[in-house]
Amino acid sequence: MGRWPTVVGAAVMAFAYAGAGDSQPVLAVGPEAEVTGDGLHRVDPRIMEGAFVKPDLDLWHYTKILVMPSAVSFRDVRPTYDPRGGTRGATDHPVSEREKDRFRTGFGERFKDYPIRLKPYEIYEGVGRDVLMVRGYLIDVVSGVPPTRAGHHTTFIRKPWEVTAMVELRDSMSDEVLARSMDRLRIEGFYDVTEIPRVTSIAMTEWSELLLGRLRELVDVGGGRWSRCRLEGLDCAL
Repeated sequence: MGRWPTVVGAAVMAFAYAGAGDSQPVLAVGPEAEVTGDGLHRVDPRIMEGAFVKPDLDLWHYTKILVMPSAVSFRDVRPTYDPRGGTRGATDHPVSEREKDRFRTGFGERFKDYPIRLKPYEIYEGVGRDVLMVRGYLIDVVSGVPPTRAGHHTTFIRKPWEVTAMVELRDSMSDEVLARSMDRLRIEGFYDVTEIPRVTSIAMTEWSELLLGRLRELVDVGGGRWSRCRLEGLDCAL
């Protein structure tokens, strides 16, 4: 019934490799160059769209990953109801605290099963010089589902959710941000209101799979063990 899902800002996978221990990310230059407030430089969008890394990024010495709890934040949307009821054509709607908690829990439970698939890294439960912290985010989450009101019934929902999906890599010892990717995603179409829980569950799986893909791409860009094991013919089976 709907177009499912829509990705705003697709990425392609590539990496720079200049020999053992000498990874060199290819950064955007000219009008496409951009530096974030925490010192990350935009990767050339022809290599990876929506990615930002430390200019001297080298992930080769990391052998373990620590998966941090995911985080979700919602856009502050004010109610648009008038005294006679209705939404006055609004497409973005506030989310109750109860629904926010349910959404956060659902995404957290879904996402945690994906970073552990990154090979050949060992999953670790502490910090260390060879431990890379991984965290997934959904930020600026916007709901297209109107709140339920007595006497007013919504049958079909257009654009149930729009989110920015982000994955971030940090050094576990210093907590320094090393790399980040961001994708604006939305689900469009017309869905019966009774389908929204199922649609949301599917979306959380799709977002988690996307973030795993972005994680692999960031490791490639940084010359990490995932890209090296493929290059050197090691076992990289999922």
